[in-house]
Amino acid sequence: MTPALEVAKRNPRNKVAVVSEEPCDQVLAGNPNVDEVFVTSRIQRLASRLRAIRRVREFKADIAIDMHGGTTSSIIVGLSGAEMRVGPERCRNGWLFNCHVPTPASVWRRSGLHTVEDQLTSLKFLGFPVEPIPPLWAPQKPEDIQFACDVFAKAQIKRDFVLVHPGAAFATKQWPVERFAVLAGRLIADGLQVVATVGPGEEEKLNQLTQLTDRNLKTVAPSTLGRFSAFVSFCKVYVGNDTGSTHIATALKKPVVAVFGSSDSRVWYPWQTESRVIKSDLGCIPCPGYRCLEYSEPRCIRTIEVEEVYQAVQELIA
Repeated sequence: MTPALEVAKRNPRNKVAVVSEEPCDQVLAGNPNVDEVFVTSRIQRLASRLRAIRRVREFKADIAIDMHGGTTSSIIVGLSGAEMRVGPERCRNGWLFNCHVPTPASVWRRSGLHTVEDQLTSLKFLGFPVEPIPPLWAPQKPEDIQFACDVFAKAQIKRDFVLVHPGAAFATKQWPVERFAVLAGRLIADGLQVVATVGPGEEEKLNQLTQLTDRNLKTVAPSTLGRFSAFVSFCKVYVGNDTGSTHIATALKKPVVAVFGSSDSRVWYPWQTESRVIKSDLGCIPCPGYRCLEYSEPRCIRTIEVEEVYQAVQELIA
């Protein structure tokens, strides 16, 4: 979404606010194109959403745009008090909007859009100057950079390492940790420094990876999104599944090896950075991905071999 925020701010008189669910709001920390962030909680859902609506109304927006398409976002836009309430024309709660945006393909007059372009559709429809499309943005706060430097000094990690992130939101996007371990072992055997980390709540994956890999594997404990972004800024190549951390590495213009399972790589491939996308050619791809509907296990991600990913890393290093 960050390119859309820069487009909205191309007129410096515009004030831009974002409603975000935690912890995703951390991605916007320090973003020069965001004046305010209204945060909702997954724990105190109703109370936090009511607070967000109150703050949105106090913001007194002229335009409120639903960039998600879900029930909560449409209600917040509908109750925003904005003169223009913008949302997709094909939406369950479309009656809450007074400006309906046609499909992205019709607005852009082409198909095969990346999600970055999809997020820009409403602004393009409203006449905002979307071209040239701005790059992705990720937080790089000085205190997070210093934190990363301190962690690396203590763990004897030198910059320009291969960063491996074995986490994913769904099993259909989770390349087996055992294969990440084999990959890390081969790269270490080649004389490369390999560092692994995961997101909060995924510590077991990191422990499993450590047990399966050569003792020379370095690890970094899960941390905030800002600190993770700082960790990424020091790597030479990033390897991960189709997940949010991969897009942070992409935003930082790192060479990325992205292992895809159930999701559509044509929509979610690393945007505007050197990359290699490793994916299966099964006919059932893409799918919603909450669970595999075709097989007893998600073959889309589990049929990808270590050699494919290893060769991709070698190409980017070369």
